[in-house]
Amino acid sequence: MINIVCALHCEAKPIVDFYKLSALPNCIFPIYSNEQINVVVSGIGKVDTAAAMTYLFVKTLEHKNNVWLNYGIAGHKSAALGTWFNVNKISEVSSGLNWYPSRFQSADSLTASLETVDNPISQYKSDKLYDMEASAFMATALKFSSIELIQLMKIVSDNEENHLDEINKKHVQLLLKDNIDPLINIVNVLKEQKKEFDNIYDVDEMYSEILEKWHFTQYQQKEVKRLIRRWKLLCNNEYIDELEKCQDAKRVIAWFKGQLADAKVAF
Repeated sequence: MINIVCALHCEAKPIVDFYKLSALPNCIFPIYSNEQINVVVSGIGKVDTAAAMTYLFVKTLEHKNNVWLNYGIAGHKSAALGTWFNVNKISEVSSGLNWYPSRFQSADSLTASLETVDNPISQYKSDKLYDMEASAFMATALKFSSIELIQLMKIVSDNEENHLDEINKKHVQLLLKDNIDPLINIVNVLKEQKKEFDNIYDVDEMYSEILEKWHFTQYQQKEVKRLIRRWKLLCNNEYIDELEKCQDAKRVIAWFKGQLADAKVAF
């Protein structure tokens, strides 16, 4: 699954429309989804970004090591409007903390460092990107996924010649819609990148088959997922016939615990 975080509805709409994502009902933060992509609209600022990401993580049953992508508008001193950048360094002005995302190889975007500020600015000190969410996105995403699966893409919406005050929702939506191809390319490459990590992190087909055969509560789903991971590491990693004889979810969990209790660790 690819989890995408946007601050504004107008930023999210072009990607929601492109992938024909459906709005999930009764959500605290707006979430749009299909079988491969979730988009959450956080609102502006670090606190809302961290809260929305945590909400999405819990809402999707705490699936770790999925892709996390933050995209949206940012200011830049001299870059032309509509220019895409892949962020290679994030500096949080208020704390002085820095993060270094993995370099994303893409012919469709340049790379730049970014400063996250607490309030909008119109004076750009250097040729960096400026936003209000990236540091919170990075710090939160690292709790849920591997750094290789976390990416930030920013499109220039304002510079010294095109002032921040001139930006409105329609302007942002059109800016992204007219320049959506590099973003779609990023999503496609991230899908392939995720497949490489599935063999390491995913619970794979066994977990899906077990959920289809027996009914588990949400708590039991998390527990059996942890047990399967341990079982795959310590046991023979085969679908044992005796498991099929379990009559309900409680007995399935007990079976895994019994297997793990009897497992011998090889050195």
